[in-house]
Amino acid sequence: MPRLQRLKPLNLQLRLPPPPSPLASRAKIGFCNCTTGMTDDAELDRVGDFDLFGGILYAQAPGQPVTAGWMKGRSRPFAIRSARRGDATILAVGLHDRCNALAATAVLERGQLAAAGPIVLEFLNSRTVVEWAEVTLGL
Repeated sequence: MPRLQRLKPLNLQLRLPPPPSPLASRAKIGFCNCTTGMTDDAELDRVGDFDLFGGILYAQAPGQPVTAGWMKGRSRPFAIRSARRGDATILAVGLHDRCNALAATAVLERGQLAAAGPIVLEFLNSRTVVEWAEVTLGL
């Protein structure tokens, strides 16, 4: 039986007013609900890459619908408490294309969500990310 290989996430650096914010983004093939897509917070929580950051997560608000390129999905902010990182905010974004998902996670300083959230979504709508998603998802 062939062994499954774990895919490495595409790590992109997104510059936000101080300091730079890391943004991890990766495709998850066959990971999304093929019928409904990313329509609720439970699906976003299931697809999200929270384990990459460690610590204890607390949802700060209900998720909101978002669009990047042709993909639709949800974004949701979380507070994270980590011995390694201290207190921070994570913006989780999950997008879907049929049965495939794109999970993106930005780590922000506390209090930066209002300013940085739109920048993260703008970046996910950039030509670079949309073309990467098309290639990665095999479109």
